[in-house]
Amino acid sequence: MAGGDNAHRPAAHAWARATDPANRVFGIPGDGPHIKPGAVVIDVGTNPTHDGGLAGDVDPDQANHAAALTPVPGGVGPVTTTLLMRHTARAATDQHSR
Repeated sequence: MAGGDNAHRPAAHAWARATDPANRVFGIPGDGPHIKPGAVVIDVGTNPTHDGGLAGDVDPDQANHAAALTPVPGGVGPVTTTLLMRHTARAATDQHSR
């Protein structure tokens, strides 16, 4: 569904209204009204903006009914980077000890 594939948008919206927490990875920037009220939204979308920045899949101004929303940028990215580094170090240690 990457790139804002409109053919999948109705299914994505139906899923988002029914889930809590909601992980947003649809590649549909600017979403928000289709999130279940009170949901905890983990937005992992990264979409370029016209001014050269990044925005998630969820528009915070349209998702004010969510209980919580991770920011983009600065939300899950640092966690992903930390885990990648941890797994890389573990793999290097395991390979070296053989």
